[in-house]
Amino acid sequence: MIWQRSPGMRQEIAESGCYYLCIVYAVAKRRTMLPLSIAYISDTLYREVTERGYMNEDCYIITAREIMGNLGLRVEYLGKKNPEYQCKPDEFAIDHYWYAPNDWHHFVTEGYDPWGISTTATKGVMTSRRIFRPVS
Repeated sequence: MIWQRSPGMRQEIAESGCYYLCIVYAVAKRRTMLPLSIAYISDTLYREVTERGYMNEDCYIITAREIMGNLGLRVEYLGKKNPEYQCKPDEFAIDHYWYAPNDWHHFVTEGYDPWGISTTATKGVMTSRRIFRPVS
């Protein structure tokens, strides 16, 4: 498994790339032939999506839909929903958590936490869900 702080990971991703890694994981889960490696995620893909304006260099996501498309998964972005939203069978979510004592923000998806086991996801509260639906 590739983690946010895996050795060799670009510093920007290690510091604030949790949403980015959740996007990659969500696509890889649906496209098993995706060539995942730290070098690809940290270098090749990072350069592609920042140069195309889908993500800022500090890993702030501009358009998750376009990053997923760049990886070969066409999706419809259904919006940012409240934590109670239940995904339909053809949808998936990337969830945002907040840990108030340190004002930490973190994203996780479908059983994948880019930190492994993060304080923010285990002791914080889910504040929102970004919902996606694959399209053909």
